[in-house]
Amino acid sequence: MSLPDYFHNIRTYLFAYADHLKYTNSVGLGDYNIFAENLFKDLLNVLFDWDLLNANAQRRNQKSYDLVSKANNIFIQVTANKNHKKNIIVV
Repeated sequence: MSLPDYFHNIRTYLFAYADHLKYTNSVGLGDYNIFAENLFKDLLNVLFDWDLLNANAQRRNQKSYDLVSKANNIFIQVTANKNHKKNIIVV
């Protein structure tokens, strides 16, 4: 499989996962959000060595961000809502 195929598959699976989260939220199964936060925490830590922590584990129902690395000044909100592009801030 070529590199573009890998990227296409990753993108396809991530969007399918986001759709799955959106559906489970719509039927009241919010626990999947917690799984998603931890999945992306682990994934981003492996990819970028950011030392992210799940902010909701430190403070329940943390507002505005879900993952944090204060040492690296990184705050990330995990959302399945594709309309929340305004929440992406690059500093």
